[in-house]
Amino acid sequence: MAPYTAYSLICLGFLLLVFCFDVKAETSEDCKGREKLCSRGMAGEGFCYNEDESDCCGGRVFAKTAGSGCCVNVWNMTARVYSHERQFCCNGTVYSSGSLDCCADVVFNTSTQVCCQGKIQKFTKGAMCCGTELKMEGQVCCSPQHQPRYAKVYNMPKENFICCGNGYINRTEYYCDFATYQPMKICSNNSVHKCCGNEAYDPRKATCCNKKVFHGKSEHWETGDGYVINHICCGGVPQSVNEEICCELRVHNRTATSQCCGTESIDTDEKVCCNGRPFKKHSKYKTKCCSDRGYYEDGEHLCCGEHEARRSVLYNVSTSDNTAKCCNTALFNSTESICCGGEVMKKMKKEDDSCCQVHTRYQTYNSKYYLCEKQGLVAKASHRQQCGRGRTIDTRGQLCCRGMIHPKPSSAIKCCGTKTFNSSNPQLLCQFGSLVKRPPRQLQQGQPNYRQRCGRHMFDTRRELCCRGVKYAKKSDAMKCCGTRLYNSSDPELTCQFGIRLQQMPKMLPMTTTTTTTTPRPEPCPPYIENKFNSILISSGSQGKLAACSTLPVQLCKMICYQMFLTLLWKFLVE
Repeated sequence: MAPYTAYSLICLGFLLLVFCFDVKAETSEDCKGREKLCSRGMAGEGFCYNEDESDCCGGRVFAKTAGSGCCVNVWNMTARVYSHERQFCCNGTVYSSGSLDCCADVVFNTSTQVCCQGKIQKFTKGAMCCGTELKMEGQVCCSPQHQPRYAKVYNMPKENFICCGNGYINRTEYYCDFATYQPMKICSNNSVHKCCGNEAYDPRKATCCNKKVFHGKSEHWETGDGYVINHICCGGVPQSVNEEICCELRVHNRTATSQCCGTESIDTDEKVCCNGRPFKKHSKYKTKCCSDRGYYEDGEHLCCGEHEARRSVLYNVSTSDNTAKCCNTALFNSTESICCGGEVMKKMKKEDDSCCQVHTRYQTYNSKYYLCEKQGLVAKASHRQQCGRGRTIDTRGQLCCRGMIHPKPSSAIKCCGTKTFNSSNPQLLCQFGSLVKRPPRQLQQGQPNYRQRCGRHMFDTRRELCCRGVKYAKKSDAMKCCGTRLYNSSDPELTCQFGIRLQQMPKMLPMTTTTTTTTPRPEPCPPYIENKFNSILISSGSQGKLAACSTLPVQLCKMICYQMFLTLLWKFLVE
């Protein structure tokens, strides 16, 4: 080997060794300002990140996005980033959303099962949870105050039996003293006194709590047996119902606007409670909940899956963007995709506006030119019309009445609700989807007819109003119908929209747009680095070379460089 080549190799190896031993992992002391340390499990070592722009999951930093979470498996010490809109985390494992959900770290099928206080039960129509059991129709559910997990189910109601906590007692033999029941026995010669454990007490002046007597002033609160007291039990201690509030066995001071939110007490004038988590109200905008997160109706947020309160997802998107739509908990662009059976599906053609289910598959189509039938798409003809999902009719000989198909022998046959009737019959009249007999003409010709039909009854148009089949007394000309209810049309703060009585909305503030810049994401690390050295990165993916490579154990990096230096030195000595 030429001398200059050997010296070059030695110098290169020496530089590698110096560089590797100079590798220093960041600690919390290196993080500045709004930065935090994303620990990778070593002694105080990790990677600094800005919590406004990024999140930390299992020692890895990733860009902060709406609807993302970190799923940590404490058994094998791994973590994985997942999307709330398509996935959920259960016992450290990420699953695809749909018909599955998590119940006390166990996955269950929501279409055939139900989760009752952490215990999975077989779904039964008409049943409801009672503690960890299912309560069927006709049964009784007795639940202790603030402890629904310990509720119990009892069979058919019995005469003189009442719930006492989670017990079902005969009130002729036992008395209930705030979820504790005892046999009616004499522990005092005074008929006013009751038993509390082995001690007699006057319920007008004291409270029995956890088999202990607490004495206090008596006022304002009446019990079932006519006594007036002002204390009840909360977590084994007496609570004044006038001055305190009990939130999941914790006592807090009470105000006129107090409300429980989990174990905390909140002021409803200042905060709202979102699934047990308090959220501060805004002075201008209405505050709403999306799962356990609060948000303001400022036109910059969209909550998807509002009917699935526990799994709904909040997105930072302008509501003025008409292309942004929800599909269950997922957000999608309606110009490119469509929501089919609760799943987002890419449009086959740009003009498609509907989807058709054939067996277990969905297909997008343009409803202007096609109809969806059980066997698939059918080209639209002038006499073909959709009637419910997967069914069409021939309008020349059939009628579709609210999804029900009927024969149409003549043009006089019309729909009335889901049924048909002969409109040429002068004795029949269709009102609000129901067939009624037409009222007889009782007044002479030339006189106004003030008697009109209102549902199945008659009403006088001079003194009464008929609102969609419901009759009201007309107290003034300002009273108008709004759906099935009345409202005062002279009140400037009230309006009727689509049959719903509403308060007039305040004028909206002009929308302001802000320009945001996104920092380009660095090039990811080579996959062989992640797979070989970091099991956390394998499940999560990498965000950049610096993030991934800095999460390699320092000792491992030093060992690799040291081996490279020894290899070069050995090659030089041998040759």
